[in-house]
Amino acid sequence: PDTIVRIYSMSKVFTCVAALQLVDDGVVKLDDPITKWLPEFASPLVFTGGTVDAPVLEPLARPITVKNLLNHTAGLTYDFVHESPVQELYRRQDLWAASSMSEFVQKAATLPLLSQPGEAFHYSIADDVLGAVVERCAGVPFAQYVKERITAPLGMVDTDFDVPEAQRARLATLATTVDGK
Repeated sequence: PDTIVRIYSMSKVFTCVAALQLVDDGVVKLDDPITKWLPEFASPLVFTGGTVDAPVLEPLARPITVKNLLNHTAGLTYDFVHESPVQELYRRQDLWAASSMSEFVQKAATLPLLSQPGEAFHYSIADDVLGAVVERCAGVPFAQYVKERITAPLGMVDTDFDVPEAQRARLATLATTVDGK
């Protein structure tokens, strides 16, 4: 009963709750452009064709909004999806090596979008960017916001983005097999 398990993409729920709390608090509106807090996203370009090394890009037709991040229609993507040369550009940017949320945002903002905001659903880093919006709106690190406003009030004392060294013995290990079964 006290085993700590990784929740992976379930952290997206916490990110959405955090953003919607800020909407409820009147700090954020769903139609707000994210550049209100993330000026780094002032002028992303949208991929329309070409290759990884010679992409054809067009200007943004409309700004990315908080709602676009919430419903994954911001035009962003993940580096592990293999449907467009854009994902290779994401891989090359090595977003997950960023040492801070600000560095992550700086790197992500230079990448082209897969589509114009609001035009198509793409499972993506939208929740990570939304976490940056929460962090900048709240004025505290994102993990601290989640702890103070969501997990602590719910009594979720072992829920966090990292497992402290002192608690790692309680972490569930993943089972693997040699033949993949």
